[in-house]
Amino acid sequence: MILFNPDMQKEKIIAIGFAVIIVAGISGLLLMAYGEDILKNLLGSEDIIENGDYVEFNYIAKYASNGLIFETTYNDTDTKTGGTPLKFFVSTNTSASPGEGYEEYSNLVGIYFVEDFVKGLNGLKAGDEVTISSTDDGSHGVLLTTGDLINLTPYFGITYELSVNEIQEGAAVPEEYADSMTNQVTDLYMLRENWHYIGEIIDTSYTFWTNSTEITQINETLTWTYTTPTTAVDENFTWSESYIDTESGSSLQLTYPTNKSSITSLNDTHIVVTHNVVYNDTIEEQILTGYGLFPYNSYKVESVADGKINVSYTDYETQETGYKEFNSTTTIERNQTTSIIQPVPYEILDNSLLKFLRDYYDEFTQSTSPYLRDVIFEVEIVKVHKAS
Repeated sequence: MILFNPDMQKEKIIAIGFAVIIVAGISGLLLMAYGEDILKNLLGSEDIIENGDYVEFNYIAKYASNGLIFETTYNDTDTKTGGTPLKFFVSTNTSASPGEGYEEYSNLVGIYFVEDFVKGLNGLKAGDEVTISSTDDGSHGVLLTTGDLINLTPYFGITYELSVNEIQEGAAVPEEYADSMTNQVTDLYMLRENWHYIGEIIDTSYTFWTNSTEITQINETLTWTYTTPTTAVDENFTWSESYIDTESGSSLQLTYPTNKSSITSLNDTHIVVTHNVVYNDTIEEQILTGYGLFPYNSYKVESVADGKINVSYTDYETQETGYKEFNSTTTIERNQTTSIIQPVPYEILDNSLLKFLRDYYDEFTQSTSPYLRDVIFEVEIVKVHKAS
């Protein structure tokens, strides 16, 4: 028979009360000293990703159809090592801004917002590895395909139409875009300039011959042009020419002495221009920047012999002196062909042009985003920071 002792029961209740107070006090001290995370760990809870949280993760993005990787945070995708995790703001609202202290977090994956991706993150925690699929649900616009017309005339106020001549998947990044892109392969949109017409007067590097070159023929990829100089044979004018420096990649322009060049030969196929410079004349060089042309090097003519102009100069950047030579004649082909196909990576086309138009004009819906196609994201959660 168990006897009930009121005094003993009271002592147990008092002891339990003291234990609760002590645990609460320790929890409070830990919370103040180490923050909320340590308390959650002690109690066995984990940070689960929810909308509004901040997450750091590594990922590999590739096409489901062929396995081609087009974007990753890893240095080595085979071993999934190296690189820098992406800092991501988990939000389905693309215009939402991250909170104070999390300004470096973005709700963009690469350069595109992906609603499917955000949904796939919810419920995950640090250490989780998951595969998230994103399919074409039409929420990001109408995906461009071969033959589509991009009519930009209403938005730019001039006749400006492009058509998608071809889409080359898994192509090498063109050299002119290599410095601004981290990936080595991309989808190239081969865009045709549709605004050209026979009889069109076009701008050329022959700025001294205004309105001298016109289009005589057009096909799907090329235009044929013909140049008629506006100065007569033996008439003096000021010659200039543009070129790309092979070492630095800079765009440069040479301007020869004023009124010391003239046409010395003219027939149906060629124009020959002679530069009649003499000792001590100067040929000025300018560099093309985003702000226009600026003075660069100045070349002093030392001699003219055997079809060459020998010059001396002091390098603008190194201040070292040197010598070089220019041709004393320039031959121009009157008939020339020019490509009207522009190879543009989908990232550049969409982020620099199409996304801008989609953001500002509701009726514009065209897109090159690969996330509109079947895409797989292999994701590894590194850290989770709760919004509150």
